[in-house]
Amino acid sequence: MFKLLKIFNSGSNVPENIRMPIMNSNPAAPGTLLYLTSDGYVESGYDPSAPLFIAVEQVNEDLTEVICYRITPDMLFEAPMFDGYDSAYTGSPLTPILTSDGIGGVKLAESEGEAAATLCYCVTVKSGDNVLLMFNK
Repeated sequence: MFKLLKIFNSGSNVPENIRMPIMNSNPAAPGTLLYLTSDGYVESGYDPSAPLFIAVEQVNEDLTEVICYRITPDMLFEAPMFDGYDSAYTGSPLTPILTSDGIGGVKLAESEGEAAATLCYCVTVKSGDNVLLMFNK
């Protein structure tokens, strides 16, 4: 899950919450990465060409809207890193992933076009350790 730590150049570390329509295809917990679909709904997961959001509330099959906030490049997040953690360094390009158990995190991007975030700081010793990152858009 993605945990917001700081918003730079802001008088507050609390983002503006908004309500977005959601397709109830997959339940999600607070801190889950959401993306805006072409139909105008948000859905858990990642699309490199879509605006990104973070869920603030539990998403279940009964909801038609979810409270979330839009990710901006001035936000510092903490999230678990999977795959490639042993070769990560500050400035590494990252891409969000959703693991099979529904936990959101990041991994090293295989290409610059796939990168959605940049690694800010990492002292990882094993897969699943938390890293600090900022999204690029």
